[in-house]
Amino acid sequence: MKFRPLNNVYNDLDIEMSFKPESTSGLLLYNGQYSQQPGDFVCFGMEDSYPEFRFDNGAGPAVIKGNKQLELNKWHTVKLVRHNLNGKS
Repeated sequence: MKFRPLNNVYNDLDIEMSFKPESTSGLLLYNGQYSQQPGDFVCFGMEDSYPEFRFDNGAGPAVIKGNKQLELNKWHTVKLVRHNLNGKS
């Protein structure tokens, strides 16, 4: 699925999403500044069943990793918040 890019999420982002993972690793959300070159981005996914929120606004990538593995085939809800260089999930 592809949607138009989110505007102005590089400084402020507050989003809540529910999902039911069927795999231990994968990307659920990605928004990039450019389509053909590196730039600012925000993304959320899972790596080895751990939720990961990643972003970069020019100061280098930040990674916020959950401390609990998420169960497969069960619904989970996460809230992603980012204000300038500070983020949390």
